[in-house]
Amino acid sequence: MRHTLTKNKYAMYKNIKIWALLIVASLASACQKDLTLGGTEDIVQGETQTLTLKQEGETKMVSFATLGHEWQVEKGSYDAWLTAKKVGQALELTATANEEADERQAEVVLATPSGKQMVTVTQFGTAPFISVDGSNGTAIFNHEAHTAVELNVISNSDNWRVEQVDKEKNTWLTYEVDQKQRKLRLTLTSIDRNSPWAQSSRTEKLFLSNGNKHFLLNVTQNGYVQFQLPVWDLDKFDFSTSYPTGRRKKQQPR
Repeated sequence: MRHTLTKNKYAMYKNIKIWALLIVASLASACQKDLTLGGTEDIVQGETQTLTLKQEGETKMVSFATLGHEWQVEKGSYDAWLTAKKVGQALELTATANEEADERQAEVVLATPSGKQMVTVTQFGTAPFISVDGSNGTAIFNHEAHTAVELNVISNSDNWRVEQVDKEKNTWLTYEVDQKQRKLRLTLTSIDRNSPWAQSSRTEKLFLSNGNKHFLLNVTQNGYVQFQLPVWDLDKFDFSTSYPTGRRKKQQPR
């Protein structure tokens, strides 16, 4: 009977270890996803959408197909510089030129049968601005090679530039700049399993500038091992004491 229980405990602990490894592997995969920016997605109801418009004025279309057809744009106090109207299942936003130094902002409210949907619209002023869309200052990649990965640069001027810190020491990261389209394209070589970064990571810094405004982007490429579980030898595990053999809990004197 004891032998059967021990075998059942062994099988249970082995299954737990297998599931733990699978969960950690999935987390590692999620943590090493590339930073993907750009593209227009349908807006999920209840989420607040944020849009940025150029200083010289422009028109943008945002799809709200997930809201269905029965939604309307509420009238706002921004009519002097921003026009918001429904076109099919999309929201059309048109801004006039902003001649002030500071940016300006408006909140567009969509009335739906199940509640309100907010869209925050920001328009650049004439003062320089530079950033990378959706980035907190770090772009993370896995160990594989990546070619011409596009990052969307937010700038109110075509005269922005990129400089690489310690370029002479770098052999794995290159980049291309498309100033008019506000695109920064990164190309990374793969990490060899025998390289010093195989069990760690490597980072290069890109310095984006627009006039006297700057944005520092850290490009990090992770190696092969980012997570590790404690390794137990289940064949030497004494389930009757819940301690590995050789490390039995000492019996307290009676």
